[in-house]
Amino acid sequence: MSNNPILSYRDLIVWQTAMDVRREVRKIVLAIPRQDRFEIGGQITRAAWSIPCNIAEGHARMDRRDYKQFLSYARGSAGELDTQLVALSEDHPHLVTRIDPIILKLWEDARMITTIMKKL
Repeated sequence: MSNNPILSYRDLIVWQTAMDVRREVRKIVLAIPRQDRFEIGGQITRAAWSIPCNIAEGHARMDRRDYKQFLSYARGSAGELDTQLVALSEDHPHLVTRIDPIILKLWEDARMITTIMKKL
């Protein structure tokens, strides 16, 4: 546990992990065939972006209920992204070894989001 004060959402491990997931998802999207990149790539990218953005927006709100609501949105996007990544790995088995670690990191992030929500 770190003793560093949380000065902004950028100091939150949950946001940092979500940004890691977003970066890794971008690499996967660029690795899928062009014909899939537009439709599923766009959906996956939006879900991956939604997680850190909702964490940041919720943290910036002055009301704990608002923060919890935005964390709920982030958690929902994590579920959406998980489903999309599972489907992508089924459609493109050659990417499974790259997708599975992203899913594990995504689950870790979802657990952190849930923990924060319970403490608010």
